[in-house]
Parts: sequence; structure tokens; C-alpha cells
Amino acid sequence: MPTPSNLQNLDERGYVFVTDSADCQILASQKEIDVSTAPTPIPQDATGNPRNLPGRRRIYLKNFNEAAGDTVYIGDSSVTTATGYPIVAQDELILDITDNIQLYAIVATSESVNLRMLELA
Repeated sequence: MPTPSNLQNLDERGYVFVTDSADCQILASQKEIDVSTAPTPIPQDATGNPRNLPGRRRIYLKNFNEAAGDTVYIGDSSVTTATGYPIVAQDELILDITDNIQLYAIVATSESVNLRMLELA
């Protein structure tokens, strides 16, 4: 009969803490999200194509702008300023997502946002 685990190494969300393994990676990037009619894939490679860190487990997104009105909206490929999740100036969003989920960003017609990203795998 199996013995129940008495695991005590959990974070505030109930996730198990893990130690570094051989293939751990971190990737920092930034993208200027300008006025556009189409959502911009984030992160992306140097040619503008969607690019996710292989094995990604978490992504940190930060709106690096200082102006209070500069907001970026995050969502899927159909994101709009009306449907996206807003990240206001100097605010951040942390998502526990895998590399097979592609995010997109868009800004309002008069704005431009410096979006910083940090992916962990």
C-alpha cells in the first residue's frame, strides 16, 4: 500500500518548488507595441514572427512606460482594446503558461508602449 506524501515544499499557490535542472532557461526581450490595426504577437523573433521559449513555464510582462494613460492590452490573436487584459503604465502581469500558447498585444490608436518580457523554462 502506498504511503501518502508529506510534502511541505509548496509556494503560496500550492505549486511544488523545484530545483534547477540541466535544461533551465531564461529569456528577456522587449517590444515596442505601436499603433496598429492588427494585434502584435509577443514575444517575437527579429523578423516579427511569433517566438516562444521552448519549454516555457512562466512569462512576466511589464509595461515599462511612465505615462499614466499608456496601456497595453493582452489576449489571443483577436485581442482588441475592448476585450484584452489591460496592463497600465509600470504595471506587470505574470502568467503560468506553456510555450504552445501564443500571446498578442495591442494599444489604443494614440499610444505606444514599451513592453518588457521575461520567459522562464
